[in-house]
Amino acid sequence: MSKLKFLVMLVFLTVVIGPFTVGGAGPKTYLGVSGISFDYTPFWYAKDYRLYQKYSVDVDMITTGGGTVLAQAMLSGGVHFAAIGSAFLQSSMQGADHVLLAAHINYFPYRVVGLPSIAGKEGLRGTTIAISRFGSNADTALRIALREAGLDPAKDVTIVQLGTQPERLAALNGRRIQATIMSPPFSSAAKKAGLKVILDISKMRIAFPAIGLVASRDYVAKNRTNARGFMQAYLEAIRDIKKNKEATVKIMAKYLRMDLENNRDILVDAYDETLASDEMEKKPYPNRDGLKLAVELTAKQRNISPIPGVDKFMDTSLLEELDRSGFIDQLYR
Repeated sequence: MSKLKFLVMLVFLTVVIGPFTVGGAGPKTYLGVSGISFDYTPFWYAKDYRLYQKYSVDVDMITTGGGTVLAQAMLSGGVHFAAIGSAFLQSSMQGADHVLLAAHINYFPYRVVGLPSIAGKEGLRGTTIAISRFGSNADTALRIALREAGLDPAKDVTIVQLGTQPERLAALNGRRIQATIMSPPFSSAAKKAGLKVILDISKMRIAFPAIGLVASRDYVAKNRTNARGFMQAYLEAIRDIKKNKEATVKIMAKYLRMDLENNRDILVDAYDETLASDEMEKKPYPNRDGLKLAVELTAKQRNISPIPGVDKFMDTSLLEELDRSGFIDQLYR
């Protein structure tokens, strides 16, 4: 059974049988995670270290093969919260009321990694480069970076979709493709395996909602207490990640499916470079310029005119409420 069909079935069961509950927690809450990458760590951490339970939210987590797949699943109503990048805009521009509640990674964190024989950015011309799914963050970042490098993504390279980062790394190691787009620690693992970083997109500092928390306005309005608890767990996970290096590295190893003993150096480098740095926001307000770029690109892809304003796709009221209350500042005291 496909993940999308499974999610639709969950909606049916919830309507017919009623919401599932555990102990004193609220109704079952489904979190969709759009891939396997370091930037999902706050959601993994909150799950494994029981932060959702701390705030009385009963969460089940479902991982999909990319943002576009998760965006489709959200339309079924089977996912209440989504850890996703700009792909949610595809459904929002089709009439869904999905909005960005927060974004802890507001810049593209990617690297284009290729075979050692590729000589710089010009060497990418004529190559096949893998992404997760068309329309995903990886797809968008790659196309922007190629244009910045003076290459036409529609003419100078062939872009193919190959799923998760481990799947793309395996394809690259097997020489079935010549390059792919990756984020740490997979980009570090690729370098360790003798592959080469051709373009470091993270250094371009392109503002974009790389990963954030998305839900429907209707769900948040009708389940405000549950949504507030989820946001509290998410914010506390960000704090704990910045404080607890060893616990975080263990979580990364588990969900990234990397042996901790053999890959500790790669995981620690990824932690230091990204999660422990300012790259992950303590107060995860979405970058408006980044969201504006995402909205413009999605609107152009779908021939939507005039281009909608960013406020249609963002609702930071929960985050603002917790910020004003002193909740976030208290976490760091």
